[in-house]
Amino acid sequence: MNQTTRSLAIGLTATILGAAATPAAAQRMSGQEAISALQNGGYVLVMREAPASLEAARSSGRGGGFGFGGGGRRGGGAPAPEPTEEALEPMSAAMLTGMRHAIWTFDIRVGAIYTSPTRRTREHAEEVPFVEITVVDELSLDEADSGWLAGKLAETPTDDSNTIIVTHSPNIENDLGIGNVGLGETLIVRPGAEPEVVGRLGLREWSVLAIELGG
Repeated sequence: MNQTTRSLAIGLTATILGAAATPAAAQRMSGQEAISALQNGGYVLVMREAPASLEAARSSGRGGGFGFGGGGRRGGGAPAPEPTEEALEPMSAAMLTGMRHAIWTFDIRVGAIYTSPTRRTREHAEEVPFVEITVVDELSLDEADSGWLAGKLAETPTDDSNTIIVTHSPNIENDLGIGNVGLGETLIVRPGAEPEVVGRLGLREWSVLAIELGG
């Protein structure tokens, strides 16, 4: 194991064991325990969107809003319009590929994916294409106090699967009481009347788990 991987693995263990206080007292999990729990299903993975920027949007060749009909070059070689929404950084997309590989490696079943309508969260969700993605307006920054996330965290996923929700820091802070979630970080939540955050994984740490535990 090289020094970088070793440092990330140490950081992963510290992060999971030191999960922040939540509306209910959090159970402590090791990396292996977290993966085993997700393999059994019944959890909600609450993800803050990965790092994004307007520069990445300019480089993508798409102007305006997200995706469809947004840009590229128009007739006559006219430049794409100036983007109005941030796009995922290339490194974010690469690390999300590592997350997707880890979820596949560990056979973690995903039954539903919900995302904020903003471009960067939709791009984040589309890098984890296990099931159809549902865009939820109440997960946007403008609806951070809607309580939609809190309502979904009261529901237990069915069929031994897990649910993924991609949203923003204010939404997470309002509904889970955690204000220090890093860009791209995942909170592993046991849903219910009093949801518990039982683990936290940084974006790069998914890949570390695949290396350390996946062989």
